[in-house]
Amino acid sequence: MTVYFWSPDVNHPSGGIRAIYRFTDALASSGIDAAVMHQRRGFRASWFQNTTPVVAAEDVAVRGNDVLVLSELDAPSTISAAPGVTKVILNQHQYWTFVQGPVDYLHPDVASVIAVSDDGMRYLTYAFPGLQPHRVRCAVDTDLFRPRVADRERAIVFLAGKGTGPRTQVTRILAQRGLIQDWELRPLSGLPQDKMAEALGRVAILASFSEFEGFQMLLTEGMASGCAVVGYDAGGGREFLTPDVAFPVPASEIVGFAERIEHVTRAWDEDRDSVLAMTARAISWVRDRYTLAHEAADIVAAIEPARLRASVRHPGDGEYVVAARHWGRDIATRMRRAGSILLRG
Repeated sequence: MTVYFWSPDVNHPSGGIRAIYRFTDALASSGIDAAVMHQRRGFRASWFQNTTPVVAAEDVAVRGNDVLVLSELDAPSTISAAPGVTKVILNQHQYWTFVQGPVDYLHPDVASVIAVSDDGMRYLTYAFPGLQPHRVRCAVDTDLFRPRVADRERAIVFLAGKGTGPRTQVTRILAQRGLIQDWELRPLSGLPQDKMAEALGRVAILASFSEFEGFQMLLTEGMASGCAVVGYDAGGGREFLTPDVAFPVPASEIVGFAERIEHVTRAWDEDRDSVLAMTARAISWVRDRYTLAHEAADIVAAIEPARLRASVRHPGDGEYVVAARHWGRDIATRMRRAGSILLRG
């Protein structure tokens, strides 16, 4: 029996892909045969360090006693494919659940459904009455994501490709009011994991303008790195973007966002100790909750029902070469479609 995490061939920074690799590593470390199943022979994500087991879909026949893990974007077109093979749906972005069309998470082949946030659990249990998803806490590698300097750079960093509309309004309002003339607005885009950690460990403020997110991993990494985090909780970040450890902004607020940035930048100059006390609490909170040990235990528990179901099947009960099937749009096209449907983020 092997647990295969089906994955698109994406080699640019993507929290979802990195999570798939970590989940695979966690299973392998627990003695479970697991691999990431990419499409092209020889492909491996290289923007972060890994020695994760990787196979090519064209070289592997998924057998009756294997487990196939599918993303929320692939589930609508793939649950009924490879009939009889035990499946797990790894839903890392609840707001993309129906982007590809109707989907049945209660399908007989689905043995387990995984959510990565409290908001994801709420979304899925309401959308699919009777579903009992498993929660996996996404870890932050705090050996990597940590404060790097005592005197942090006067910079407000943000992800360049998300929340463009709200960000444009907020930054222009602040510029019009002359409030951030001595602060650098710095986009973060396409950085490998080590460079992202280095950047977050040196800057004062991390801003998030996206309004729909599955979890918001970047924000927990920023908190662990000592950034003052300002932004929309985007649903998935509601469990940690709280006033005691961050500077949350009500959904869709533009003026409120600008006011919050003004507050934090003024406090940085006039009452920095209060900001640093908050970021210290945030560091401790992330280190206590989103640990690699918690993540590993969660993913093993979430996969176990599927392994138990698959264990009663014979290897010859079906045999499917995943690469031979049409499994939906390529990831870039699907993400663009998701964005156009949600209209924001």
